[in-house]
Amino acid sequence: MLRHQDILDGVDSILSALYDNIEGASPWSEALERLRALMVTNCTCLRLAQKGGRQREHLFAAGPMNSAQAVAEWESRDMGELGPVPLAQGEHCVVDWSSHRPDPALAEMLRRYDTRQMLTLCIDRFGDVECFLNCDRGALQDDFSTRDVEIFRMVGAHFGRAIRLRRTFASYHVLNQVKSEALDRLATAIFIVTPIGEVRAVNGSAEKLIEAGDCFHVRGGMLHVRDGRADRVLQDAVRSMTASDGRAPPQVLSIEKPDGKRASNLLVVAAPTVSLLTNRPETCVLMFVRDDIGLSRDDGDLLRDLFSLTPAEANVAVDLANGCSIDDISRTSRVSRNTVRAHLRSIFLKTGLRRQADIVHVLTHSVIPLGRRAGEPGHFGQHTVDPFRASRASPGGDAASASQQDVVHPTTQ
Repeated sequence: MLRHQDILDGVDSILSALYDNIEGASPWSEALERLRALMVTNCTCLRLAQKGGRQREHLFAAGPMNSAQAVAEWESRDMGELGPVPLAQGEHCVVDWSSHRPDPALAEMLRRYDTRQMLTLCIDRFGDVECFLNCDRGALQDDFSTRDVEIFRMVGAHFGRAIRLRRTFASYHVLNQVKSEALDRLATAIFIVTPIGEVRAVNGSAEKLIEAGDCFHVRGGMLHVRDGRADRVLQDAVRSMTASDGRAPPQVLSIEKPDGKRASNLLVVAAPTVSLLTNRPETCVLMFVRDDIGLSRDDGDLLRDLFSLTPAEANVAVDLANGCSIDDISRTSRVSRNTVRAHLRSIFLKTGLRRQADIVHVLTHSVIPLGRRAGEPGHFGQHTVDPFRASRASPGGDAASASQQDVVHPTTQ
């Protein structure tokens, strides 16, 4: 029989594994294996039962009786058979399968995996998903005692908290990725300057802008502009804003590019925050760098969908948006000026506009840039969405070190 201190040490080990891995690709494996060892069971399993129009079940299992095939086999079962007693959140039950009469297929699975008693706890419910923690013992093992149930419920409560934390982290992660990608698609790079002056690139466009190095660069942990005069103005703006109470007015700078063709527009904004160390109000600085968004022939499909343009009309519209004249379009497209004018009249008719300047304004401020994939023309670079992934434990003995098969996890949806 385990001593009280051994139990406390075992629970502490489980919780350390649970919370230390909460943002990892395989967050449950090590904690489940340590729980299995503490409870002296054949298997421990985190079950996520997703109801609704399409019922699905996801298992994360640990124990020597498990394998990828076993997990898939148990997932394919009707979830009701694995929990014959409906449970509310926080409730548990102990099922002795020797006193039930399961169907022959389930009876064979229980025999094959030496499952006689199963302890189940409902640890969380959200949307159409129910979360259960299971462990089971075989024919030659003792029944679950009152102390076993108490330990299991205590650890299960932390599994429920960990699932809720992971859902929160995943939501914030996806939200940040969406915001970042939206800025990338709009050819906007964003930097944040901390109250102590350190700069951080927020999205892929900002990272790419620094990598290019032709206009901006980082020196001593701070963002600088190659042009000396513009850099002095920028540094003065950053210093005044970080020293303010967060209500300093925004400033706009025009940064000339080395090629002299276009300028980058830089917006500097003060953002109030709170120190994580002292909890005192502080001010960080947000910097938005944006070029004019040019369209490309690759945007033709989106233009045709948005305004019902023909391929030729879409190409003319793209050229107009990029500042080409009718003569330029006629020459590069190798069509007559009258043909270009005919396309232009059709564009006016379909868009409801009357001037070329209006076409340029509408196209460059439309949703077209948002419809591009990351890395297409008009972007500084690519920023790939990489949300948290949850992995099945690799059953077969050492669940703590295995994560061989990724699955869709309801907590990240």
